[in-house]
Amino acid sequence: MAMIDRLRGARLLKGYRGSAPSDLRALSEAIQALGRIAVERPDIREIDVNPLVVLPEGHGAYALDALIVLDRNSAI
Repeated sequence: MAMIDRLRGARLLKGYRGSAPSDLRALSEAIQALGRIAVERPDIREIDVNPLVVLPEGHGAYALDALIVLDRNSAI
């Protein structure tokens, strides 16, 4: 959550000028899940999620598109 708070757009995610706050818990969980995948699979060279849609608080988040690039030389 501290990393999310440091984002340039954090104010928008928290609800700004009457907009509903975003589901920051779901965003945090998505970031953590990507981190776990990267640690568990050393053959992953890069992960690109674009965009990650964060819904209003309590409604989750989901990726519309993702790309995972594997290292061709990996033994896994």
